Amino acid sequence: AALAGFVAFSIPLLYQDTKHIWQPPLVPPSPPPFPDYSSYQYPEESDQDAKFRHACTSGSIAEAEKLLQEHGKELVTKAHWHGNTPIFEAARAGQEEMVKWLIEHGAAVDDKNEWGDSAANEAATMGHFGIVWFLADKGAKLAYDHQDSTNAGNAHNSLLLSAVRHRSVEA
Repeated sequence: AALAGFVAFSIPLLYQDTKHIWQPPLVPPSPPPFPDYSSYQYPEESDQDAKFRHACTSGSIAEAEKLLQEHGKELVTKAHWHGNTPIFEAARAGQEEMVKWLIEHGAAVDDKNEWGDSAANEAATMGHFGIVWFLADKGAKLAYDHQDSTNAGNAHNSLLLSAVRHRSVEA
């Protein structure tokens, strides 16, 4: 009886341990094709807001200056896509000179988008800590404020997480 129990117990285990020897290998299915996302072509647009955001992202102060003269100062502070303003775009792109230019032209250093993130958060997310420190010097709050209703519940805006992600001991 002990021998029958041993064999009954061992055969399924032996099968599981050796089936790779006689069975053909599994071929994983090919991954689905990458979806075709058309790129957003800012320069060809007729929308002055989009052109201004593109100038901020590319760091083209001359182009931003030209658009500002043509279409007015509100381009600097106009919120778009979930409350992001042009300073968000410049900070995310690492355009420190553009960030400085925007502040000189009326951009708020600590505006929040609908998720409670600020330009400093955008810069930190991309590892542009020089911009983070500049914005802090200009009055941006870097600490997460649990009492602030504009960012309550948005713990993802932590600058500490960005510092760890970018392995920035200084940050």
